[in-house]
Amino acid sequence: MRANIEHTLTKLIAFPSISSDTASCRDVILFAQQELEGLGLSITTDFESNHPWLLATTQNTLAPKLLLAAHLDIVPPSTPKQLTAQVMGDKLYGRGAYDMKFAAACFIELLKSRHRELALYDIGILFTTDEEIGGRSVLKLLHAGLEPSVVILPDSAAPWVIEQRAKGIIHAQLTAKGSHGHASRPWENENAIHKLLPALEQLRQTYPSLQPEAPTLSVTIINGGMPSAINLIPANAEAFIDIRAFDRTELKKAKQTLQKVAKEYSLELHVHVDDPSLVLDKTNPYIQTFTDLITKQRGTALFADSQGASDGRHFAGYNIPCIILSPEGKGVHQADEWVSLADLEPFCTLLESYILQTDLFLANKSKEAHKLDGILHR
Repeated sequence: MRANIEHTLTKLIAFPSISSDTASCRDVILFAQQELEGLGLSITTDFESNHPWLLATTQNTLAPKLLLAAHLDIVPPSTPKQLTAQVMGDKLYGRGAYDMKFAAACFIELLKSRHRELALYDIGILFTTDEEIGGRSVLKLLHAGLEPSVVILPDSAAPWVIEQRAKGIIHAQLTAKGSHGHASRPWENENAIHKLLPALEQLRQTYPSLQPEAPTLSVTIINGGMPSAINLIPANAEAFIDIRAFDRTELKKAKQTLQKVAKEYSLELHVHVDDPSLVLDKTNPYIQTFTDLITKQRGTALFADSQGASDGRHFAGYNIPCIILSPEGKGVHQADEWVSLADLEPFCTLLESYILQTDLFLANKSKEAHKLDGILHR
């Protein structure tokens, strides 16, 4: 299977599927669709969206017991060379090799290898193309009724370590309104930047910690004033803020703090992203089965927290357990991104064992309320 996975991964890397490149994202989804055709799957795609996606299930349902999820969009390559897979020893280099086109290649080849019996199982594959810019496609599908019992998302920061927690995110924008005037007469006008700065300082004092466990606040973008107008008092200024926390109560508290500060300094507040944290329930039977399998394969099951974010937080918001685990690799978003070819086959073996040893056979529950038909119109 390793040779097949490498072949498919090489083809996937050749697509410059940057999140903002709709045409290339459409092409990579079309390639995945063509690879899955002929396997008897129910396939639904959205090629009209700016961020195309594909959902393929062994049954005509939005509620598969297991969903294998991966994003096919990438951040821009450091050089054009990154769009051609390069194999050096055990490592396959290329943009998206580890983040996370390897997972798509594994999913595709795994289903191909079991094509004669796929109808016996209740599993699905989801490919999206906007994870790097927020993953709103997953939210759209969840809102439309996507309801798997468990998700496997190979998008972890550390190899062979299951994510037990990942921080939730708030992305907010504070805007100050003032009035233009000559910088030599500041008493005649209200400086929007001056109005904004004390609010930012108060927020920084409220969230001073740089410790991994603590809630964090980062001011990431500040805009204000006019280029080549150093003597003009600005009438508008804005700041963008990134807040992260493991505890959902802390996230709620942070949002309330933003609202309070905005009111105190007469600023406009717009919350662009308000996504929950992910906390893995290790007592869930689906999680326990996976833990037992990886322990059997590798001798132990390792767990760790993640400071980054993935589409897993969207499933967490719908209380759907999400197993986030990846094989060996390194260099996410860097010039030397790579995945271990030697690790891809044992990774697929783990997925295959999970499919075979969990309760993924067809149940007696009715799926009439969860059919794929009409998902694009919900």
